[in-house]
Amino acid sequence: MIRNLALTLVLALAAGPAMALSCMRPDAVRMFEYARDSKDIFYVIKGRITPVDAYDVPTSKNGSDTATDTPVLISGTGLGPGGFSVPVEIGATVRLTCLSVWCAGPPADEELLMIVKKAGDDLTLEIGPCGGTAIPWNSASEERLLQCHVSDNCVPGDF
Repeated sequence: MIRNLALTLVLALAAGPAMALSCMRPDAVRMFEYARDSKDIFYVIKGRITPVDAYDVPTSKNGSDTATDTPVLISGTGLGPGGFSVPVEIGATVRLTCLSVWCAGPPADEELLMIVKKAGDDLTLEIGPCGGTAIPWNSASEERLLQCHVSDNCVPGDF
């Protein structure tokens, strides 16, 4: 019995770091609601991100939270009263962050739904190890986001 207890304790301790970061799957509606309900100003954009230089990918130093910034160009369409209809081509910063030993990677080179934070003259797209403010675009996510925007019928995706 003592041996079984010791084995259980060792397995539980070994599994701890792997289970420590529990992320909710990113969702367009939750992302939109976050931007809508925030005191901060966000632009909701459907488009692509092109880095000006190579991404500076963060690495965690001794489990501390760190971040790196990379200048990018965001092009696509912004959310207006009638949907994604406002042409957008803006310079912004992608901030990749770490949480303890887990760090974000650069956004995918594909069409994305994103919320870009405006603070003064600065525009920032923050991406953390659990996702952040950019997710891959798909028609179902866009449809649910638009439904939430125009009718306030906000239904997160089924996962």
